[in-house]
Amino acid sequence: MRTHPTNPGISLRPPTSGAGRPASAHSRAKDSRAAAAEIISQSDRQLHGAAPTAVFVFLSAAHDGRTLIAALREGYAQAQVVGCTTAGEFVERDGSVGGVAAMALPSSTTRAAYGVVAQLERGLEAGIRDAAKRLGRMAGAELSTLDPTRWVGILLADGMGMKEEEINDALGMVAPRLIFVGDSAGDDLA
Repeated sequence: MRTHPTNPGISLRPPTSGAGRPASAHSRAKDSRAAAAEIISQSDRQLHGAAPTAVFVFLSAAHDGRTLIAALREGYAQAQVVGCTTAGEFVERDGSVGGVAAMALPSSTTRAAYGVVAQLERGLEAGIRDAAKRLGRMAGAELSTLDPTRWVGILLADGMGMKEEEINDALGMVAPRLIFVGDSAGDDLA
């Protein structure tokens, strides 16, 4: 089925350079703290002094995720830092298996970022509804009422569970106007 843009008049292209442009970073370092330091260094150079609001991290299962995320949160205390494992890490300039890739969104283009983990023990739909309620409280409005020209959802799903379609269906029920983009996490399956 061919898809069509929901909001064709909205440019999805970032500014061409400077502090308003998102940063992308990649590290082949095997040590998680060293990888985090490299990600921060690369991101800082690209952000030109802007503080990130959100940092998305994609890492090999060979890394210590807690250590890596903690180091990034230490370096970017004001940012929402979230991540997941991958079956290969890449940015527009480089890629690897066994490394780390990240994207940092600057405060000049991303004013707010909120994150929750959906607890699916009581069922997928119930977990998504609960997560949407928690996000709505953080954002100050129910997700179903948010303006899709100002808000976007980013999903990091457990690809090993193979429930991405069901998750997207549930998201469509709680936030039918929002656009969701994301990743299906894997553990070095490449």
